Parts: sequence; structure tokens; C-alpha cells
Amino acid sequence: MCYNFRIQSALLDSLGQLARFYSPMLLPYLVAILLLTLREQLRTLVETGQCVMFHTALSAGAKPYYILPAVRIGARVLGYVQTEMICVELY
Repeated sequence: MCYNFRIQSALLDSLGQLARFYSPMLLPYLVAILLLTLREQLRTLVETGQCVMFHTALSAGAKPYYILPAVRIGARVLGYVQTEMICVELY
């Protein structure tokens, strides 16, 4: 008995999986980038008295390492609270 099989990757299916896994994160990332950009504009407005253009503030202020630690801590806290609520409901 001999079996033959073929593995084939479809580009459209791969893109569909990317959209399925990463589309829920798209809106929060966009909001975080917008808030970091506005933060940079307000910071330069206070320091210099002039507001920089959006693209300048975007390149200077929207750095992921500014918000990543807070996001990770928040995710841990929310995960802990959610786990605790599930445990309370079960017992």
C-alpha cells in the first residue's frame, strides 16, 4: 500500500489567517499610536509654544517602548482579575 500526499500553501488562505489573528489588535494599536502622537504634540506645545505637524510628532513620539510596559502590566492585571472571577464563580 502506497500513499502519496502533497502539501500546498495558498496565499489567500494565509492572508485570511493573518487577518483573523491580527485584526482584533489593529484598532487598539491605532488608538495607542494616535495618543502617543498627540502626547508628543502637546509636549512640544508646552515646551516651545508651537505645535509640531502630525507626521513630525508621529516620528518623534510614537515609539512602542513608551507604552509597551504599561500594556503588559495591564494585560497581566486583567488576566489575573478575570482568572480570579472565574475561580469565584466555579466555587
